[in-house]
Amino acid sequence: MVTALLGVWVQDDIGPVLTLRKRYHFKPDGSYEFVFTSRNTGSLEEKVLVREEGRFAVEANRLTISPKAGRPRSFPWRVEKDPYVGDVRLVLVLPDGTLDVYYRQ
Repeated sequence: MVTALLGVWVQDDIGPVLTLRKRYHFKPDGSYEFVFTSRNTGSLEEKVLVREEGRFAVEANRLTISPKAGRPRSFPWRVEKDPYVGDVRLVLVLPDGTLDVYYRQ
């Protein structure tokens, strides 16, 4: 088990009207939870768009996420310090090469 990955990681996309939040919780037992929510600016009420649970595995630099419903996904990944602010971040490399960046909560 890679302990650097364990814990809660969030990504916030804050816009003028809507805030989108992706949240991964990687647990020591090899399970994970992913929640994708939206919230209107000025509101405290979040709407859950996606909720997913399953198992994860790490082999070398690849993270494989296997949801209970759906197909497994595998990404190159790393945990590093943000070069600008120094916060710890989780970087997943998506199939198209885009970096999907999450910060430890």
